[in-house]
Amino acid sequence: MFHFASLCPWETEKNLNFKHFMEEKMRKFWIVLLALGLVAAFSMPAFAAVDGKFSGSLRVRGWYDYNVMGIEKDTVAGATARQFYDNRLRMEPVFKIAEGLTLTTRFDALEKKWGETLATANNSISWERAYVTFDTKGGRFQVGYQENNAFGTVFGNSAGSQAMIKYFLPLGDFTLIAAIEKGLEGQGTLVAPYTSRPNQIDADYDIYDLGFVYKFKGGDAGLMMQNAVNKNYRTAANGYSMNLYIFDPYVKMKMGSVYFEAEGLYATGKWAAYDDPKARDDIDFTQYGIYMMANVDLAPAYVGGIFAWSSGDDGEDANKKKQGMFAALGLNQAVNLSLMMMSYEYTNQIGKRTGDASIQAADQIGYASDNMQFYQIFAGIKPMKDLDVKASLSYARATEKPRDAAGAKFEDSVIGTEFDLTATYKIYNNLSYMVGFGYLWVGDYFKGTNAAAKTENDYLLMHQLLLSF
Repeated sequence: MFHFASLCPWETEKNLNFKHFMEEKMRKFWIVLLALGLVAAFSMPAFAAVDGKFSGSLRVRGWYDYNVMGIEKDTVAGATARQFYDNRLRMEPVFKIAEGLTLTTRFDALEKKWGETLATANNSISWERAYVTFDTKGGRFQVGYQENNAFGTVFGNSAGSQAMIKYFLPLGDFTLIAAIEKGLEGQGTLVAPYTSRPNQIDADYDIYDLGFVYKFKGGDAGLMMQNAVNKNYRTAANGYSMNLYIFDPYVKMKMGSVYFEAEGLYATGKWAAYDDPKARDDIDFTQYGIYMMANVDLAPAYVGGIFAWSSGDDGEDANKKKQGMFAALGLNQAVNLSLMMMSYEYTNQIGKRTGDASIQAADQIGYASDNMQFYQIFAGIKPMKDLDVKASLSYARATEKPRDAAGAKFEDSVIGTEFDLTATYKIYNNLSYMVGFGYLWVGDYFKGTNAAAKTENDYLLMHQLLLSF
């Protein structure tokens, strides 16, 4: 091997000094590079401790609804068909920081109808959840924005997001649950006739939870007790607070080929406790609700039935209210028992069934199921592994005939009878396509107090492409 210097007799001392200078710089460069490499190597276990798990879904749906109002189209303005596509991307990243310590997040993006602008934050990117879960010797804690109204069966569930501190304590087959939820943080300015009081008032909405879940062979059961205190109504004229106590027992079990689940809801307390008790009497509140579902597996077929009931208000005592819990607490936003009558997705995308102008907003039919009796029988078959075809027949009526603004009772209590047919095919394990058809024989409930009103039946065509990962 030849050395370059031996071939350069003309190399001067100045050149040799420059060469030594460059060699020293390169030596330092490689020492620094080696040091950085060692730092990175020793740091790798720390970076690897954060383990990310990403799940989510992309949902695209097409809708065509003939007549959401349920009133004869030729007689009422606005009773027209609705046709559109809607879209939602949901991402649910979970980061495992250490054993027993995780950060859970969720956001929705492009939650909108096709063709709408992205002018608002809600249909562009809506970050809904971010909470830390950590296990201790004394139990598990979840702190931050997390899922709420999700206990027991689907009945009453909303699976929304709310800020809370939640605690779980496992005791054998039992798990105790306690939580503090913040529904609304607010202060408001008092209005007449209370302007003589302090200007700023407590207008918070707080929820306190205490319950348990018991696991047994073939199922589980539990009870959740909740105190909902909503003082946001104090900011209005004749302000008041709502203070409800809710009891929510459930059971889910499998017995051979039969699956059964049931849940009850009972609420009591004050619908309105007025700031000035001398001005008017408080309004007491009591409401009941029950739900049952049975499914018999006759592979490749299955059959079953659903019953849901909620008490109604006859309106004869102004100081006693017997319905409104579902709407006031935002319940049933995860309930889709049929394609139209008791479906959050239908109400959210198409709208409430409004009926005649004599029907007040609180008595229009959506997903809330206050003052409703709902019956359904269903049957389905899976002729092949990836195909599920299901048919159902549902009937609904009001438990009590509502009244219009003048106090007159409705003509009828029958909401309607609905036939649904759906087919779902799994294109891939994570990709499914569903088509659905629903026909509703609209009941005379939607005449309200107008005997001359004419109802008109409704039908729905829809399809959905769902990617889950």
